[in-house]
Parts: sequence; C-alpha cells; structure tokens
Amino acid sequence: MERNIRMSNVEFVINSIYEKSPFQKKKIESFLDNQDDIFFHEFENFLSEYIQYLNKNDMTIEYGVDAYLKMVNNMFKSHMKFMRTGRYQAVSAEDAFNEVFLANSLSI
Repeated sequence: MERNIRMSNVEFVINSIYEKSPFQKKKIESFLDNQDDIFFHEFENFLSEYIQYLNKNDMTIEYGVDAYLKMVNNMFKSHMKFMRTGRYQAVSAEDAFNEVFLANSLSI
C-alpha cells in the first residue's frame, strides 16, 4: 500500500487495519467516536515515536499493523478456546512467556 504523505499516522494505521481486517471496523469506530481531540493528538505523537522505533529497527508501520492484527487474532482464538473448554491455553506465567517469546509466535 502506497502511503499518502498528507495522511496522518492515525488515519494511515486505522485505514490499514480496516483494509486488512474489516470485521474490526465497527468496534474501532465505536471506540474512536468516544475519544476527544487530546486522545487523537496523543495517539498521533505515540505513532510518530513508534514509527521512528520501527524504522531504527528496519521495520515499517505496516509491520506494526500486521503484528497488531496477529495479536488480536491470537487473543480471539484464545477466547474461543476458553469458551469451549473453560480453560486458558497458558495455565501459568511460564507457559504464557514461552508461548509469546519462545515459540516463534511473534513472527508474522
């Protein structure tokens, strides 16, 4: 996706999420509709710093969006499994650590 330079970081990230995962649009819009100008200003500042961090580590904001979507998808799968079984996939902090940091679950 080619980035429009005049588009704010917030608009770019939100539009990227909507494009890649349209089912999230209603929930995100509902959340954003209740935010004030201060929120959007702080969100824009956060994204500017986050993009600088990503760039220094040879990553792009698109990578950040994809990582966010993978995290949301993993959380949804865990929630569905909990609803079926009544148990969380990770039963201890050690299990959770291993799942997140050691099992290649962060590679997107």
